[in-house]
This record gives sequence, C-alpha cells and structure tokens, in this order.
Amino acid sequence: MTDERRSISIRGADYSNVMERVGACSYELPDAHIITDAPRCNESDTRTASYVPPPLYYSRWKRWGDTWECNSCLFAEATCGDLKLCVKFAINLEKKPPPDPDSSFYDTPAVVAHVAVAQSFLDEYQFYQDHLQELQGTLVPRHYGVWRFKSTWGGVVLLSILEWAGSPSYPVFFKTLANEDTTEHRCVEFFVDIRHLLQFIQDCLYPGRQ
Repeated sequence: MTDERRSISIRGADYSNVMERVGACSYELPDAHIITDAPRCNESDTRTASYVPPPLYYSRWKRWGDTWECNSCLFAEATCGDLKLCVKFAINLEKKPPPDPDSSFYDTPAVVAHVAVAQSFLDEYQFYQDHLQELQGTLVPRHYGVWRFKSTWGGVVLLSILEWAGSPSYPVFFKTLANEDTTEHRCVEFFVDIRHLLQFIQDCLYPGRQ
C-alpha cells in the first residue's frame, strides 16, 4: 500500500469510499473526487465486447464475485476533475469457496473466477509499467494504478484505473462495412491486427497470463 488516497462514488451504491493505491505508479490522479457511472459487464476481463453492454442495476452488479458466476469484468466510465477515466472493478474479494462442495451458499466457480480477474488487473498494471511506459498517453491509455478499499456493499474492492480511450469502434465498422472493400474497412482491419499482435507479444512475455 501507499499513502496516496482518493475518494470515489459509484452510481447506484449511494456511498462514498476512500481508496488507497496499491504500489507505485508513473501517473498520478488529480486530487479530486472520482465519480463513476453505473458499472457495465464485459464478456471477459481481457476481450473487448462486440457491443456496448448496458449499465447494470445495483442489485445485480453488487453480487459479482459472490453469487454471480463472473469470468467477466465490471467497468465504468468515470471522471476525476477534468480527467475522463475507465475504472475496472473486482469486488467481494474476501469471499472464499465454501468448505462443503455441495453448499449452495456460494457459487464456487464464481468465487474462484473473480480472484483470477483481480489478479489479471495486477498483471496488466505490471505489464504497463514494464513494457508500455513510453507508449502511455499516445498509443495506449495512461494507467493510473491499482487501488483498493473495503466497502459496505461489495466487501473488499480492487480497482484498475486507466485513461478513458473510448468505446470500441471496429464492431460498428465491421457491421456497416462488412461487404465493402474500402480504405476505412482496411484501416479497421489493420488496427485489429495490431491489437492481436500486442496480445501475442504479451502472451510471449508472460506465458499463461491473461
């Protein structure tokens, strides 16, 4: 832990929490309150959804990692002063698999999966620190570190905070230009290939990591 703290409010939770950054980071958040939209759920912690998922009700997303099977990632658009951010959430991290395999109190696969998602946040952050320092803010978003707090609504919460880079546009291009051989379509295909190449490089550097 560090001594750097920020307050955060998540739409729907109706609480303000003070979070603390885990480890050092090259970029600092403004000294301002962070406000997020209602979280959405991606298809996984690493893949980009082929559509923009809808915001979730509080009664739904607060059960992520508890009774909701979650090989997935909660994320939300957020603001911190004039800065626009993407916040990824892993919540209910104190939950443990039940001692009795037949117990229905916890959904055991969910409990195991959500810890893996949290670990992927730490792995991603370290990858940014080790290999993407000079590219942050230009070719990749700035990474503002991993943060932690304990809430009354979602137990232990781990947050990964990055510069907002917008919603994925290539699904829209593929949908509208799927049967067209245009410069725009070829450019989209090129950038998708670059994204796959970056994932391949990460897999080579860190085999087994997501």
